[in-house]
Amino acid sequence: SPPPWPRTPGIVGRMEKRLPYGTFRHTAIAEPGTHNDLAEPHSPKDRLGGCGRIRPFLLAIGLVGAATVYTWSHQNNIAVDNSLNSASDVPITSSVPASVPETATAAKYAAPTNPTTVQAKGKGKANTMAAGLPSDSRHNHAKAALEKLASRMESKAAENNADTTKAANSVKVADTVAATQTDAETEADTETDSAPHIVFIMADDLGFNDLGEDSTDLSEATIFMTTLREGGLNITRYYTQSSCTPARAAFLSGRYPGLSGMGYDSRGSFQPESPYGLSLEYELLPSYMKSLGYSTEIVGKWNVGHYMQEYLPTERGFDQALTFQTDQMHYHNYTTYPREDDGTWVDLLLGYAGQNYQTADAVDRVYSTELFSTRGMMAIQDTADAGDDADPLFLYLAYQAVHVPHEQPSQNLYNEEVDGWRLSQTSYSYRKNFAKTLIALDNAVKLVVEKLVSTELMANTFLVVASDNGGCPSDGSNNYPLRGGKFDAFEGGVRVPSFVYSPLLPAKQRGTESNALFHVTDWLPTLYAMGGGDTSDLSEDIDGVNQYDHLMGSETVARNSILLSMNAWTEDNAGVLRTKDFKNTTGAMIVGDYKFIQNQVWAKRYSPETSSAEKCSCGISTETSESHYLYNVFDDPYETTNLYDDESYAEVVAKLEDLLQEYYTTAAEMGSSWKMTSCNTSHAVWAESGYVTPFATSDDDVSSDDSCS
Repeated sequence: SPPPWPRTPGIVGRMEKRLPYGTFRHTAIAEPGTHNDLAEPHSPKDRLGGCGRIRPFLLAIGLVGAATVYTWSHQNNIAVDNSLNSASDVPITSSVPASVPETATAAKYAAPTNPTTVQAKGKGKANTMAAGLPSDSRHNHAKAALEKLASRMESKAAENNADTTKAANSVKVADTVAATQTDAETEADTETDSAPHIVFIMADDLGFNDLGEDSTDLSEATIFMTTLREGGLNITRYYTQSSCTPARAAFLSGRYPGLSGMGYDSRGSFQPESPYGLSLEYELLPSYMKSLGYSTEIVGKWNVGHYMQEYLPTERGFDQALTFQTDQMHYHNYTTYPREDDGTWVDLLLGYAGQNYQTADAVDRVYSTELFSTRGMMAIQDTADAGDDADPLFLYLAYQAVHVPHEQPSQNLYNEEVDGWRLSQTSYSYRKNFAKTLIALDNAVKLVVEKLVSTELMANTFLVVASDNGGCPSDGSNNYPLRGGKFDAFEGGVRVPSFVYSPLLPAKQRGTESNALFHVTDWLPTLYAMGGGDTSDLSEDIDGVNQYDHLMGSETVARNSILLSMNAWTEDNAGVLRTKDFKNTTGAMIVGDYKFIQNQVWAKRYSPETSSAEKCSCGISTETSESHYLYNVFDDPYETTNLYDDESYAEVVAKLEDLLQEYYTTAAEMGSSWKMTSCNTSHAVWAESGYVTPFATSDDDVSSDDSCS
């Protein structure tokens, strides 16, 4: 019989005290596949809805990134600067000579010790979260993780480098780490009550099996982010939406997508030509942060509406923006992918609050992860340069990585000689191509953190890292041992990596794991509280809950349930969206230990070392029947035992079905914002500038017979 209804977990001790998922190692390596060298994303016409069908991969030619990047001022006039160093003061090129072997670059991946003893900068609403922290805790909290990393890297150098002469020239990892720690420890400690800076990094399509030592085949690919996670708070039961647009709408609005008009979530439901977006009636996270005195900036993927200028980031609360608006683009030239029949458009806009958007003509076409990192570092540098007059910074760094297409990263972020050894655990070419994108992201995150350290802002900064949704196995990302992937309500589609790293975390929270339920909607009230805000000032109808006290060590658990999906609509042959009755509605939710899924096609667990993962095209399935499922996901996180038809769980099933139907009733009454794509109108506008831009001034500009074929 089921356990008492229901228990709710909380903080679990130190990092070595793992959840019941253990260390996932799969040693049976299949023969390497014969996959194309570079994975491409799916075409719009493939966007249907599970896994099983083989999707043909298109060959993408990786463009070599330029060695420099044009940067721009925060003024009306865009000043072009060819020097990365002058733009960011942190060289993107490696400081290790090219002659030094790749196994000798351990210091490159060591997490910096936070210079918490320097007076933190920034103003804004007072926040006393740092009061009472011991003087040594805020610069030593990553010490254990650093020592572990140094040991691991030195062992790797010894393993992979038989040439003792080269080994003798290796970077002295332990010395480098010790020197960094010593520098921090010599500073005089100063606490701060100013509002913290917040840097939120959202990775795209990063799967459960793609980050950390528990990865079955890429544990070395994210060495730096793994070290940050080990020195921070790992949120092990972090849930999100199963695809990009709903996840970002949930993050920005604090609302479940099914209850905010963004719940129609089939593959390809939101397209570049879609004449709708996240409703303007909702105040978004950056607007709330501005009310606290924050400077707000977004860099990277927007993806929640752009058909009218009112939907762009700087109209929704961001002071500045460098964004691409759609779901995917090419990494080097920023053109939309898949290629549109009527042309190829550049998807990159600049925005400044109070001004019209600008096409990014003056931005050099370098690898997007490099571009976005440089822009993020500029925002950090600008905050530091303003000194005591600076507002606290809220930086939303929404990387394109690790979404397809996996084009060859720039030499500045992935160098085969320096980083190639980090691919040694995998044999499949499609997984290797993904891993290069992932390593470039890891190196980019390191540069951003180094900038926070060098500008002395890290002492008063919260850094959050999270994925938007589960990975797509055939695209190279992976969710093993969880079931399914992107577009699925199974764990592989909605349970993803997330952690918080900061010297502002209490000592008891550093190096720990939390297995309390946390949902992407929770970031809005949590970050608002983190910035010193009173969450009673927020809209009463948001679905996110404030998890700030829990992150800071409270044993009170903030949430006990999550609406994972609610898709109450279907598109008919005429392109009209119709509301389904409840029994045909697709939905999923968690209450306590139990997860109920309604009308979901079956999905497997895809180990990356098997050919089935390469053939699993997320969102496309050969399965035709939909079923209902009930899992105890706390005890059975791999979803191996479906309890739905077990009579002893009939009461649990009935309760969850009733709760899901309550959400359905609300969603059906509110309706969906979805509208059929408007190709003729949008393409005509884009042809004039060559850019993806807003293409309407009102809904009257969008014709109902203007759909894409």
